[in-house]
Amino acid sequence: MFKTLFWKIKMDLKSTFRYKFSFISDIVVMTVLLLIFLFSNTGQSLGEKYGMESYKSLLLIGYFLWMISITAISSLSTFLNSEAKIGTLPYLMHSAYPIELIVLGEFISSLLVQSLVIIIISLLAKVIFTIDLYFSLFFILIILICALGMFGMGLIISGLSLYFKKVGAVVLVLQMLLLFITDTIPTSSAILKVSRFIPLTMANNVSRLYMAGMAYSSELIELIIFSILWLGLGIFVFRKCLKAAKKSGILLLY
Repeated sequence: MFKTLFWKIKMDLKSTFRYKFSFISDIVVMTVLLLIFLFSNTGQSLGEKYGMESYKSLLLIGYFLWMISITAISSLSTFLNSEAKIGTLPYLMHSAYPIELIVLGEFISSLLVQSLVIIIISLLAKVIFTIDLYFSLFFILIILICALGMFGMGLIISGLSLYFKKVGAVVLVLQMLLLFITDTIPTSSAILKVSRFIPLTMANNVSRLYMAGMAYSSELIELIIFSILWLGLGIFVFRKCLKAAKKSGILLLY
């Protein structure tokens, strides 16, 4: 099982770095968007909320968590749709291992590539704006927990993409929506009451509490619990959508 997962990740990484345009374009687009936020002084209210002068550091960690989250949402649905179009999806479904494991391999490889993009953007932010970077093992832990929860959300989108096929516009809208409702950039308290159960929202809060030297233990426990719940819900919805797609014969119509 682990050998299968390893070779899936290795194959995807080789493909990514062989065709470098997508990787380079990700760096350019994400850097430009971040520069817009930084030059416009977006995030000043975060400094007031968490009692820190370096509000740009608070904005930066939220931005990176958002990048990880949208990778979880977009990469899985894109992968399954491309496999269906080239006719290799049936082979994945008849694998000796659950298809969720193979999809996990796709997510891990996408996560590794996105992590490299984040490192490059971090260095640019450090050089251009002299932003203090607060990376530590704790932040890696938060990123992994958040990624786990958002992977569950990605499985939901992937299941819907198998049944409804073209969900690209929905994925794009959801990616931008997450940027504005999860406190990645300052969000109103009324909206946060609704979005507070999204792993990205909770991860943003925990990481910033840690940076500000404030108590975060209860918030961390909530993040772990809801990430697990989102993962369980994602697996359930994905299997239901896959079963429905098989039963209706939709998978044969690509």
